[in-house]
Amino acid sequence: MKWAQVWEKLDDAINPIVVKELRQAVQSRFVVAVIMCFLAIQLIFFGIYLMATGQSGRLDAIDSQAGRDAFAWLQGLLLATGMLFLPAYSGLRLAAERQEVNTDLLFITTLSPRKIISGKLASAALIAVMIFSVCAPFMAFTYFLRGIDLGSIFFVVAIDFFVVLGSVHFTVLLAVIPGNRVFKAILAVLGFGSLLIVFVYTLSGTIVKVQLGFPPPFQDRSFIAICGSLAMSYLCYCGLTFTWSVGLISSPSANRALPMRLFMLAYCVVSFGIHLWFANSLGQQEPFFLWILTASLLVFFALMISINERETWTARVARTIPRNPLLRLPAMLVYSGAAGGVLFAL
Repeated sequence: MKWAQVWEKLDDAINPIVVKELRQAVQSRFVVAVIMCFLAIQLIFFGIYLMATGQSGRLDAIDSQAGRDAFAWLQGLLLATGMLFLPAYSGLRLAAERQEVNTDLLFITTLSPRKIISGKLASAALIAVMIFSVCAPFMAFTYFLRGIDLGSIFFVVAIDFFVVLGSVHFTVLLAVIPGNRVFKAILAVLGFGSLLIVFVYTLSGTIVKVQLGFPPPFQDRSFIAICGSLAMSYLCYCGLTFTWSVGLISSPSANRALPMRLFMLAYCVVSFGIHLWFANSLGQQEPFFLWILTASLLVFFALMISINERETWTARVARTIPRNPLLRLPAMLVYSGAAGGVLFAL
């Protein structure tokens, strides 16, 4: 196969939603203005901060912590921009496409709901990489001001990046929930309040951890277990918000609950084994308790969703029911419907 044919196949495999969103983003004056203002604020802050700390003599002190203080300010600026701009940019655009006057466009397109949601999330992730690439050099420069090491800098930047992506997942889910303008306004207020709480906890937690110091990598087993448990919970959150978003924009006659319930079942089984291994290897029960809390929340949400589902299957869903009696009962648990959903949660 020639390289031209390989390149053509790779070009056709790219999600068209990603191409559209990124093309509009780079051509939008709003996105360019945000990035340029972000860069200018960092330059002005660093100039003023270096002049002020230099004249006060803090840079020449033996126990100077100027780098850690500058990093805290830059992190707050980066996290606030990422959690305010990106979720609002992605959520508002999707909410506008989800309005009643544009709803038909979601159903007549040849793109599947999974490609639409994944395209929105992928484009937001690429814009987040662009924003973080603007701020990362300034944050790495704080290492030369003393008070913070490069490992802590990169670890906190990674945490901020994943928190921003999680915020985008959350706003995309809120954007695809159907409702009138009043209900949408209530969801917007609740979403902003939730993002504000996450911002405060993330910023305060990382700053305190930087001040106390991170343990050496791969030496503190309890720290590795906690990070592994949190990573599993984060993957569960992203997977559930993704499957829920896909289900909400799917056709009402489709089997909406199938991806969400299959993902939830797979997560509970896999995460149970991983958290149990963490608990046994460390001799501590905290990872297993974290799994119990996460699984209980998932069961609660699954039960609430199932109660509001349809009571009878549509002809489109009924045609896909397996004819084998041994498969009909398991299929009932993962198919859309109130009875199967309640049994699945139980």
